[in-house]
Amino acid sequence: YAMGLITSCAHEKGILSEAQERDLEAETWQILNIQVKRQSQIMEYGDPLNNFLEMFKTWITQGKVRLEDKDGLPDRIMGGITGEFLGHYDDFHFYLFPPALWNYLQRYCISQGEHFPFSKHTFYKMLKDRKLIETDKDRSTKTEWLNGKSQKVLKIIRQGIYTEKAVISVMDGANAYQ
Repeated sequence: YAMGLITSCAHEKGILSEAQERDLEAETWQILNIQVKRQSQIMEYGDPLNNFLEMFKTWITQGKVRLEDKDGLPDRIMGGITGEFLGHYDDFHFYLFPPALWNYLQRYCISQGEHFPFSKHTFYKMLKDRKLIETDKDRSTKTEWLNGKSQKVLKIIRQGIYTEKAVISVMDGANAYQ
């Protein structure tokens, strides 16, 4: 309603044409509807990033996914030995392959009868905006040297996300805590 008053006044003063007035009002309603939809998704599903972080911790704890040591140490993995390989880790970061992470996230949500409420680009932007990932300039990914190869990854800052340091030794199959 307020935008209608503003555009009407601008039209009367000759600042906007009638067509510009209609276009601006239509664009305003479109933006408001998008924001209402996003807000309702957040209210319905909670904070998507918090939900993702909880899912990620669960995947690791339950051994559904596997992260290998950044430096390629063969006897150190995080998660399950047979879990789906999503990337690497060190004491400070998770280095996740974007396609593998996104595909696993989508399959997991579908298996739970849910859907992740945002596109992958919006999801990556949210991670970046909340400073949960380190990036290369204007990208969501970062190029890192992992296990002898240069690779583009989502470099997730580990502090506060997954503080447990459970590492499974492939050699003896026993849980070891660093």
